[in-house]
Amino acid sequence: MLEAIELDPEYGAAYAARSMSKMFDGDCKGALADAGKAIQLDPEFPVAYDARAMCRVDAGDLDGALRDADQAITLGRRDAFAYWIRGIVRAERGDRVDATADLRRAIELAPSPDFADGIRSLMAEYGLE
Repeated sequence: MLEAIELDPEYGAAYAARSMSKMFDGDCKGALADAGKAIQLDPEFPVAYDARAMCRVDAGDLDGALRDADQAITLGRRDAFAYWIRGIVRAERGDRVDATADLRRAIELAPSPDFADGIRSLMAEYGLE
């Protein structure tokens, strides 16, 4: 990703990819910065909103996370990750009905059986069916 950014510093998708990598490495500050840059360069790319939303959940900014997840869903309607994030935010807020709907949709769109199983486990933790 660093090479892609060095070759084309205006390539928003590279910043979004690096943002996701940083997020999964626990570097939410760096992930937020890269996601912001990706959105600045390409505001129509949903993955950047996914990364920023997840970091905002970790930081306790549920309002910001919800806005970003909503935007990612608007831009990429088949975005399992965005539904998963929005489901987490709604569950944290106690909105069981909408959280369940979002998490079920995330399972339907899940890119792998392992991701779907992880969502099912999360639903069980929140007591959602």
